[in-house]
Amino acid sequence: MISSMTGFGQAAAEVDGVLYTVEIRSLNNRYLKAQIRMPDLAAFLEDDLDKLHRNLLHRGSVNFSLRMKNVSGQALIDIDEQALRTIWTG
Repeated sequence: MISSMTGFGQAAAEVDGVLYTVEIRSLNNRYLKAQIRMPDLAAFLEDDLDKLHRNLLHRGSVNFSLRMKNVSGQALIDIDEQALRTIWTG
């Protein structure tokens, strides 16, 4: 059984030219207080990540952060230039 809720963990991995870095920090707290920070590109994961925290943890102050850095030189998103021109010119 875990006897302390205080800790820190960090991991990084590169996938398809994108470097992902995850940090988790936790402190002892009577109630569960989860804070999630991530880029807008990954915001769709926030609800699932919050549910995962709540299913696995019952108390403590937990800070989770995800950072994404493009190391390949390509854009992380694709822009539909034709649609952008259509919108821009009206």
